[in-house]
Amino acid sequence: MSRPLLEELDLHLTTRCNLACGFCSVDANAPGARGRLPLPRLQMLLDEAVALGLKELHITGGEPTLSPQLEDVVRHATGLGIRTRLITNGTLLTRDKLEDLWRAGLRNIMVSIDALASTHDAMRGQEGAWHRAMGTVSHAVDLGFTTRVSAVAFASNVHEISQLMVVAAQRQVDVFSIFLGSPLGRGQAWKDRVLGRRAWRAFLAEIQLGVRRGDFGQDMAIIAEQGWAWDDDPSTPTTDMEGRGAGCGSLAEKFDYLMLRADGRLYQCVFFLHAGPSLGDLSRSSLGEVLQKALREQPSAHLTELPPTCQGCERAQRCGGGCRGYAELYRGTHSARDPRCTGPEAQTSIPLCPIAKLNLRTGTLAGSSELALRAP
Repeated sequence: MSRPLLEELDLHLTTRCNLACGFCSVDANAPGARGRLPLPRLQMLLDEAVALGLKELHITGGEPTLSPQLEDVVRHATGLGIRTRLITNGTLLTRDKLEDLWRAGLRNIMVSIDALASTHDAMRGQEGAWHRAMGTVSHAVDLGFTTRVSAVAFASNVHEISQLMVVAAQRQVDVFSIFLGSPLGRGQAWKDRVLGRRAWRAFLAEIQLGVRRGDFGQDMAIIAEQGWAWDDDPSTPTTDMEGRGAGCGSLAEKFDYLMLRADGRLYQCVFFLHAGPSLGDLSRSSLGEVLQKALREQPSAHLTELPPTCQGCERAQRCGGGCRGYAELYRGTHSARDPRCTGPEAQTSIPLCPIAKLNLRTGTLAGSSELALRAP
């Protein structure tokens, strides 16, 4: 049996967080959240992951800067040659702490900022969060980190994102990432704020116009989740996409993009991080054992099947039946039709995997940000 080729691992180093974001996709600080893996175990898992091909590690949480293991994990990962990125809310990182992380080998940081100051603070549940996060961005740029700002777009903040992008460009941010907000974790309470397909398309068009006008400078890369492919825009490819954003169809055979929760459970998709099938428990088994078992037993195979209502639809080959996670979130079962689908009777768009990424400067669509950032 061939070994799985692992490209990217999202490591949730802790479930703790110092903020109270109403849309938290992982429901940080939830009652009953289990503990963390000990450092030697994490180091051993990273050794195994590199042997399986790991190239990219994203350290997240909760808020990973709350973990006493952070510097040691960074040092071990970068020592193995893994491209390592810290994903943080930016409120706890002083310049001294950033210098410590630089000495540990960290070179990439992504700071989550969703809007201008008052809106961001309201979304994050803490006054002053925006100014502290922006301070972290400025320090990171000044110290030479490859610095990203990421915004999660909902109806309550989407109108301020273009203004935030101007600020980011002025601060010489390298990459600006825009996520289409989904009702995951605590965000289930935000279903009424999730943007629909027409609003999202209008927003992307606004940003593309801003790119052409030079509103965001010339150097800052801009990545957004595509969301849908439109029938009147045949230039948007939907087949032969690489990366996890290619959709659910490859879940049974590809283990290139994985998420490791702080309690040791391993997952393939953020949309099933809480309620979906775990590939295994890495607090008890090796990474190789878990992935080889997954290849044999294919616990996610049921997620690759077309929903019954999609059988016979000529568009199903392009969309693959849509997102099984969205079906679960909105209709209570993965076997329902993706609620973002207009159906064969209203052929205007098809839903893509929610994490498919579009490079708004080059037009490149790919299954991950890194692939979308590559030159076309």
